[in-house]
Amino acid sequence: MGKTIFQSEKSIVDKETGEVTHLESTNILRIQDEPPYVKLYLDDLVKINDLPKNTSKILYQLVRKMNYDGQIVLNSAVKRMIASAINVKEQSISNSITSLIQKDIMHRVDTGMYVLNPNLFAKGSWGDVRKLRNKYLEFKVTYTPEGKRILASDIKDSL
Repeated sequence: MGKTIFQSEKSIVDKETGEVTHLESTNILRIQDEPPYVKLYLDDLVKINDLPKNTSKILYQLVRKMNYDGQIVLNSAVKRMIASAINVKEQSISNSITSLIQKDIMHRVDTGMYVLNPNLFAKGSWGDVRKLRNKYLEFKVTYTPEGKRILASDIKDSL
C-alpha cells in the first residue's frame, strides 16, 4: 500500500437545520516506486529471427553475463557453466552464438568477447545506452577475388 501524503475531511451541513448530513474524506496516496527490473521478450526475438527454440535460454544466460558496456566475456569455462545451468551441450552454445551473430543480435569484438546489440539489450542509464547505440555499427563484408575484406570495422572505437 502507498503512503498517505494528504488527508482531509469535509462536513456537509444542512443550512436550514445546521445538521451534518454526511462527511466527505479525501486521501491522496503516494504509491511506492517500482524496484528496478528487466523485462525480456526472448522467445519472441528468437521466433521473429527464426532461431532454434533453445536459443532463448542461451540468450537469457548471455544477457545475465552482460556488463554495462554491453560486453560479454565468454571463455570455455563460462560456456561450460552456462551449458550446465540450462542442460545443453557446449556446442549448442557455440551454434547459438553463430546464429545470433548472423542475425545481428550480437557481434564478436575479440576472441571470447562479444557485444550485444544495444538496440535490443542495454544496461545502465539512458544516456549511456544512447552512447552505446551511437557507437554500434553493423559488420559490412565485401567479397573480392582476393578474399573477403571488412569495410566497416566491428565496433566503432571498440566498445
